[in-house]
Amino acid sequence: MPEDEGRAIGVLLKGVVAAVRRARAVGLPTDRVLALLEPLQGGLLGRLRAWALSEATDVPPEALVTELTHAIGDRDPTGDDVRLIRRVVEELSSDSYLESWRGAMGLPPTTEAVGRALASQEIPRAWQRAILWYPLLPEAVREAWETTVTLMSPVAAGPGREAYLEPPSRVQFGWAGSPMTRSDLEGLDVDEVARRISSWRPSGDQRMVIARELARTLEDLVASDPVAWASRPLRTLALLRHATYVNHFFGGLAKTSGDLSGLGPGLVEAVVFASTHPWRPERLGSDDFDYDPTWAPTDQAGVELIGRLAERDVDLGDRYEDAWRVVVGAVRDRSGQSGISPREDPLETAINRPCTKALQAMFHLVATEFRRNGTVREEGLELLDEALELDGWSGAEHRAIIAPRLAFLLHVAPEWVESREARLFGGEAPNALGEKTVELALKWGRPNRWLLERHRRAIFKAARAGSTNALDHTLVAMLWAVPGYSTEAMIRKLAPTGASIVSDAGEQLGYLLKDADQEHINRGVLFWEQTLGNQALPSEAFRGFGWWAEVEGLDQARWEQLTLATSQRAQGSLAWCVKVAERCSREPITATALGILTSLLRGQHDPWERPQVAEVAFGALRTSGSDSGLSEARERLRSVLIDLGHFNAADM
Repeated sequence: MPEDEGRAIGVLLKGVVAAVRRARAVGLPTDRVLALLEPLQGGLLGRLRAWALSEATDVPPEALVTELTHAIGDRDPTGDDVRLIRRVVEELSSDSYLESWRGAMGLPPTTEAVGRALASQEIPRAWQRAILWYPLLPEAVREAWETTVTLMSPVAAGPGREAYLEPPSRVQFGWAGSPMTRSDLEGLDVDEVARRISSWRPSGDQRMVIARELARTLEDLVASDPVAWASRPLRTLALLRHATYVNHFFGGLAKTSGDLSGLGPGLVEAVVFASTHPWRPERLGSDDFDYDPTWAPTDQAGVELIGRLAERDVDLGDRYEDAWRVVVGAVRDRSGQSGISPREDPLETAINRPCTKALQAMFHLVATEFRRNGTVREEGLELLDEALELDGWSGAEHRAIIAPRLAFLLHVAPEWVESREARLFGGEAPNALGEKTVELALKWGRPNRWLLERHRRAIFKAARAGSTNALDHTLVAMLWAVPGYSTEAMIRKLAPTGASIVSDAGEQLGYLLKDADQEHINRGVLFWEQTLGNQALPSEAFRGFGWWAEVEGLDQARWEQLTLATSQRAQGSLAWCVKVAERCSREPITATALGILTSLLRGQHDPWERPQVAEVAFGALRTSGSDSGLSEARERLRSVLIDLGHFNAADM
């Protein structure tokens, strides 16, 4: 199995195990847990079923007999099977499992057939499986196979019963390593470390020891003590010499959290020097996984370092022109690609493509210079103009870098944005990239009043199409009282798209208003009320409003009134129903709150949610027992609990 695939399966298994344990914790019965596992295929399903059943307390031993019968005939055993067998043998008579398990083992081969198989060194898979199950099964089940197992033992012995019960040893994977560890090099001065690293060469007796890992060790050292490493960067480059090590030297400086104040000019000078490719790369491995056979990765690391220095506002002194020259050259060199196939979102490839990563560095340079002198270089704006002229996927990648920075551009270059509006977001953009730029600004940028006001039609179109975060932006516009986003306009624009988008709007408002001020909560409530007033909306449109249980700033009585009406419209099927129920249990409990609980219990919810709602309902009945004014509401709640099989509610 490929290493990456093995790790992916490990992550999947951890996720499945965590989900099963969570399902158990909330009361989901084992038969439902097993049903959830059914989409899994082959041996993985069988092993997970065995694990789930070994931890189950609500499965009778008779059901385990059937499960084990299938397992014995279909797959190899696991430690969980040992536990299942032990439970069956302890709790049932042998008559319950003897014949079925013997049948699953099958008839043993004749001694002659065993001899031929041993001679040909071809042992049938069914025999191998029987040999593995042999030590785990009761003697009465396995006795027919004793001779076969004995004859096969020199070449096909199975592990003993105890081996299955021992915790599995940690799997050891072979990873590429560094010929020098960080502890080997810490404590040495910078020059000595650089000399040792640059003098190392791979040899045939050091398998899986590569220059790349040595370079990463260097990167960690640099990041941990950036001042020492950045104090004489040209000398350090001369000692490191190889492009691989210079690349990671720059990388360590770019990722450090240490203070680089006063070191900016020297570091830019080092980047400029490295960009001349002063030394021919020596072969340090078999391919570009082992080392950098060209200076291209170092060029990219140098640009990233300049961007990082600018982002942290490190003064570049008299080297701003050099920094701009390096970055501009990298932005205009569009020959390199990301190495990733085009996706739905161009930002995924843009952040891995050299020229668009350089465009990010350019934005940092613009920002640091604007903070210092309040101006923006024409050269930077020219690069943005060139980016807006690009079409196709390349144009989309460049716009993915620009669009989320709309608010920044409006701050530092408002005239440029105003004059390029049609090329950015409108009909003058090539290949209909204007709409894509709006979508990118919505997905990756913060809500912006300028964009919301100017491009309302495109934003509503993106929201109706389900573009990521577009609905959130329209809701923020409504809460900000941006013209064109009134509560009436929102419902008029969204409702024709379908019930789900209205439900999503209710849910998102619950998120947005969780810690909001009263003015914004009031606007959200107005949207909620007008949604309830729309009699054309189906029940599904109201499900998401359950998330308003999180909005603590909404008065409890008003919340209960709106939630009861919403739950009735939703036929009890509110999202976040457990949280809704818990909020209903706050004292003093009201008839409205009991009505919400009654409605919720009649709704459709995930299997693990209904028992939790019922538990809250029982608590509400106990708490409200002394209030005679709640008798009718209590009776309705009792009735629905009894209908659902909670017969002890009759005594409350």
